[in-house]
Amino acid sequence: MGYDLHITRGEWYSDDKDTITAEQWRGFADADPDLEVVGWSGNGEPQYAFIVGDSGPSFLRSRVSGTVHVRGAYSDEALRKVIELAARLGAVVQGDEGEYYRLTDRGVETSFDPPAADV
Repeated sequence: MGYDLHITRGEWYSDDKDTITAEQWRGFADADPDLEVVGWSGNGEPQYAFIVGDSGPSFLRSRVSGTVHVRGAYSDEALRKVIELAARLGAVVQGDEGEYYRLTDRGVETSFDPPAADV
């Protein structure tokens, strides 16, 4: 079992507050030239991937929590893409253990401190 990241608007990625709707996610993902549909979930949600070299993370929106789950290879370039997508959706990136990922002048950083309200 791998370690997942989550694009979420909630205080915790598994809560279902202020969800990312299927229409919002598909609109952003379909308009992003770096993402491509690579499959479909059992409930009909498209699975997108950001290919970096031979691999990259895949993105799948949860119908239950309204969170976009991110799985796969987390290169620096891929992490930057995940954080960029989250910002465009008015959301944040949170890991399975509750840490937040953000871009700073020094690159990608993690912290357990919640992000500033101006996400």
